[in-house]
This record gives sequence, C-alpha cells and structure tokens, in this order.
Amino acid sequence: MSSLQDRLDEDPPVSIKLNDGDVFVGTYDHLERGESVYGPCLIAVFTDPDTSKMLEPTEIPKDRQASLWLFHEALLSRFKRLRPQKGDRLGVKRIGKATSGNDRQFVDYSVASERDNAGEVTWDQVAPIATAKTDDFDDKFPY
Repeated sequence: MSSLQDRLDEDPPVSIKLNDGDVFVGTYDHLERGESVYGPCLIAVFTDPDTSKMLEPTEIPKDRQASLWLFHEALLSRFKRLRPQKGDRLGVKRIGKATSGNDRQFVDYSVASERDNAGEVTWDQVAPIATAKTDDFDDKFPY
C-alpha cells in the first residue's frame, strides 16, 4: 500500500473521449465521482489502457491510468448491468447515435468483459428485482 504522500504525488488518470466507432480496452480499477458543467458524474478508472482501436488515440504514458466519464445514460446503464469488478478487463465501444423504441435520440455503447459471469444476476438480487416488477404487473396481468 502506498503512503499518503505517494498518493498525493500521483498523476491523475488521463481522460478518454470516445468518438463513434472507437473501442477502448482497459483493466477496470474503480469508480470516482466527478463534477462537470452538466452536474455530478461517475468516472470509471482503468489501468493498462489500450487505445489502439481509436481513430484518434489519446496519448497515455506508460503506467498511467485512464478514465472514462460515464456521461451518457446508455454507457452508465451498460456499466451498471455488467457490474465490473476490480481487475476485470473491459472493452468499451461507442456505437453512435441511435433512436429508442419511443423515438428518443441517444448515444449508444457496447461494453463487454472478459469475465464469463460479468453482469449475471445472483439469487440475492432476485427479490428486489422481482418485487419491483411484479407489484404493479400482477394487478394488471390477466392470468
């Protein structure tokens, strides 16, 4: 474990900005809170970043962390669904603008993990999900 002084002397992670079609790969380390002109935002921090599949790769010095601001709802949703853990190797692809089923425009992403069971729901998570889904659903479902 590093000393407090070592932590104070560390360079901050290099921020990654993905354009349509860009793919970023890195080893997930942790989440941080950030502030932007749009308000509070979560930031995913990665070690061992690979920007080789980006059209305009961000320069990241060796042994430096990278950060990805989770501004877009679709990107945050993909991370929440995947539930990455420290050490997971993740790939993030910015797909681009899309239209939802209710004609809402959004920026779509794909996020994948090398961990086979990433994003799987465990039995201890079933009760809150099922309760939220069935409380209103049971009253309206005809059979």
